[in-house]
Amino acid sequence: MASECRILVVDDEQDLRKHLADIVRNAFADDSSRSLFSRMKSRLSGLVSPSAKETGAKTSCVVDCASQGKEALEMVKAALERGEPYSLIFLDQRMPPGWDGVETMAHIWESDSDAQIILCTAYDDSAWREIVEKKACQANLLLLKKPFAVAEATQMALVLVNKYEHLQNSRMTEAERLMASSVFEALPSMLVLASPDGIVRKWNAAMASFSRRSSEDACGKLLWDEAPFLKDCRKDFETVLQTGQSKNLRAELFAGGEDKHLDIVITPLSSGDLHGAIFRVDDVSVAVKKDEHLRQAQKMDSVGNLAAGLAHDFKNIIGGVTGTSSSIRYSLDTEKDPAKLRRDVGNDLEVIEEAANQGTELVKQLLALSKKQEQPFASVDLKEIVGKVMKICENTLPRCVEKGASLPESPAMVTAYPTQIEQVLLNLCINASHSMTIMRGEGEAEKGGLLAVGVEQISVGRNLAETIPDAHEGNYWMLSVSDTGIGMSKDTIDKIFEPFFTTKQQGVGSGLGLSMVYSIVRQHKGFLEVFSEPGVGSTFFVFLPALETESAST
Repeated sequence: MASECRILVVDDEQDLRKHLADIVRNAFADDSSRSLFSRMKSRLSGLVSPSAKETGAKTSCVVDCASQGKEALEMVKAALERGEPYSLIFLDQRMPPGWDGVETMAHIWESDSDAQIILCTAYDDSAWREIVEKKACQANLLLLKKPFAVAEATQMALVLVNKYEHLQNSRMTEAERLMASSVFEALPSMLVLASPDGIVRKWNAAMASFSRRSSEDACGKLLWDEAPFLKDCRKDFETVLQTGQSKNLRAELFAGGEDKHLDIVITPLSSGDLHGAIFRVDDVSVAVKKDEHLRQAQKMDSVGNLAAGLAHDFKNIIGGVTGTSSSIRYSLDTEKDPAKLRRDVGNDLEVIEEAANQGTELVKQLLALSKKQEQPFASVDLKEIVGKVMKICENTLPRCVEKGASLPESPAMVTAYPTQIEQVLLNLCINASHSMTIMRGEGEAEKGGLLAVGVEQISVGRNLAETIPDAHEGNYWMLSVSDTGIGMSKDTIDKIFEPFFTTKQQGVGSGLGLSMVYSIVRQHKGFLEVFSEPGVGSTFFVFLPALETESAST
């Protein structure tokens, strides 16, 4: 029963109104201070103890009184408008000079058809048929014949109040179900409710549109047959049911002549008669393509930043080939000894081959940096990524920047998109180089400095996780990039990950580099930390979750 109900007593005689009001207050009194035996005895026998008002006991109902039918109707309407309807109405049959009980009852039911009424009357039993035939609703009406026993009135009141509240709760539950069903249908996400054995129980309009399978066709059938693109999620579905923990997944499929990227969340469900899991599927193809275009634009920005170094290396290679070609021509024109000619030309050809190999390697690095095709999400050794990026830096960054790397002996395994992590590291290295060269003003220290890259395993505890935004407890590989450049102020550090924010001269940077670094690291469930001091240098720390199997063994 609700913590508080509202009851209306309607009688033209003041003494009877007070008597009924006292009975009701005692029936619903919060008499927890009395013994259990005493409370049960009072309720079952209907003994009237001093009223709740007199004893100061708290009542779990509000009792209002009216002397005439029209007054009672106005009170019922006002209570409905406030959202506080009466659970029960005691109504006297004879209330001169106004409406009698039957007429009042009819008006009340026109306003509130759920109203539970106890009609107090001195009629004999034959009057009941007459009352029902006139206007009464038998389901919401009890007849209390005068004179009545207190126990009888008390028991009637308890029964009808419980009935009224049960009816309201049932309607609320049904309304909640209808609302949930409407929301389920209206949401733009594709939603499927599957039972533990994989049978489709609910299938919303968005899912029907994407799969081209109506709810009527899909419900009652096996999910994996109705939505083949979810087949790979079957083991994850079983895991969610076993653990009770949600799972986030990413799926790719070819549909309608184009690649589709789907975000999938599987959430366990156990509510009433519904058991199983809900699949929420969102088509994120547009967002993924935008990210790919943005990453590609940033890659080309990186290529532009490296162009000067690449041009310098190609110039050296071409110079070596040209000079060696001249040497071969000279040997052919002047050398008369065939054996010596063969030896000299052979040595020159080796130089040309070495130069050609260097040029091929540079082209490979450039293509790898600028290619659009992403490598798949896989287990990656950060040591290999550092090796590749440092090789590019050796060939392209200014010679005045000294490069060094500190790597662990064991593999540093993470799950990642390799090209994206390479892009993260290369961006940080280019920024570090710029802070030690082109960003130095006139009159500052000599251009150049030390670029240091490190990889280290670290365990993030609660204190660190609470200190750094986006950080979570667990085992991570920490990738660090340090420089001895111009450094940054705290105000600058607060803005560096914002898109298009840059401290470089116009035309040097797009302002996309660090925002892409942040986006990629977040996508890999990692986080970033930055330390910097103006005039001293900066260090960027990239934390990437260590592979579970590896972290478990350390």
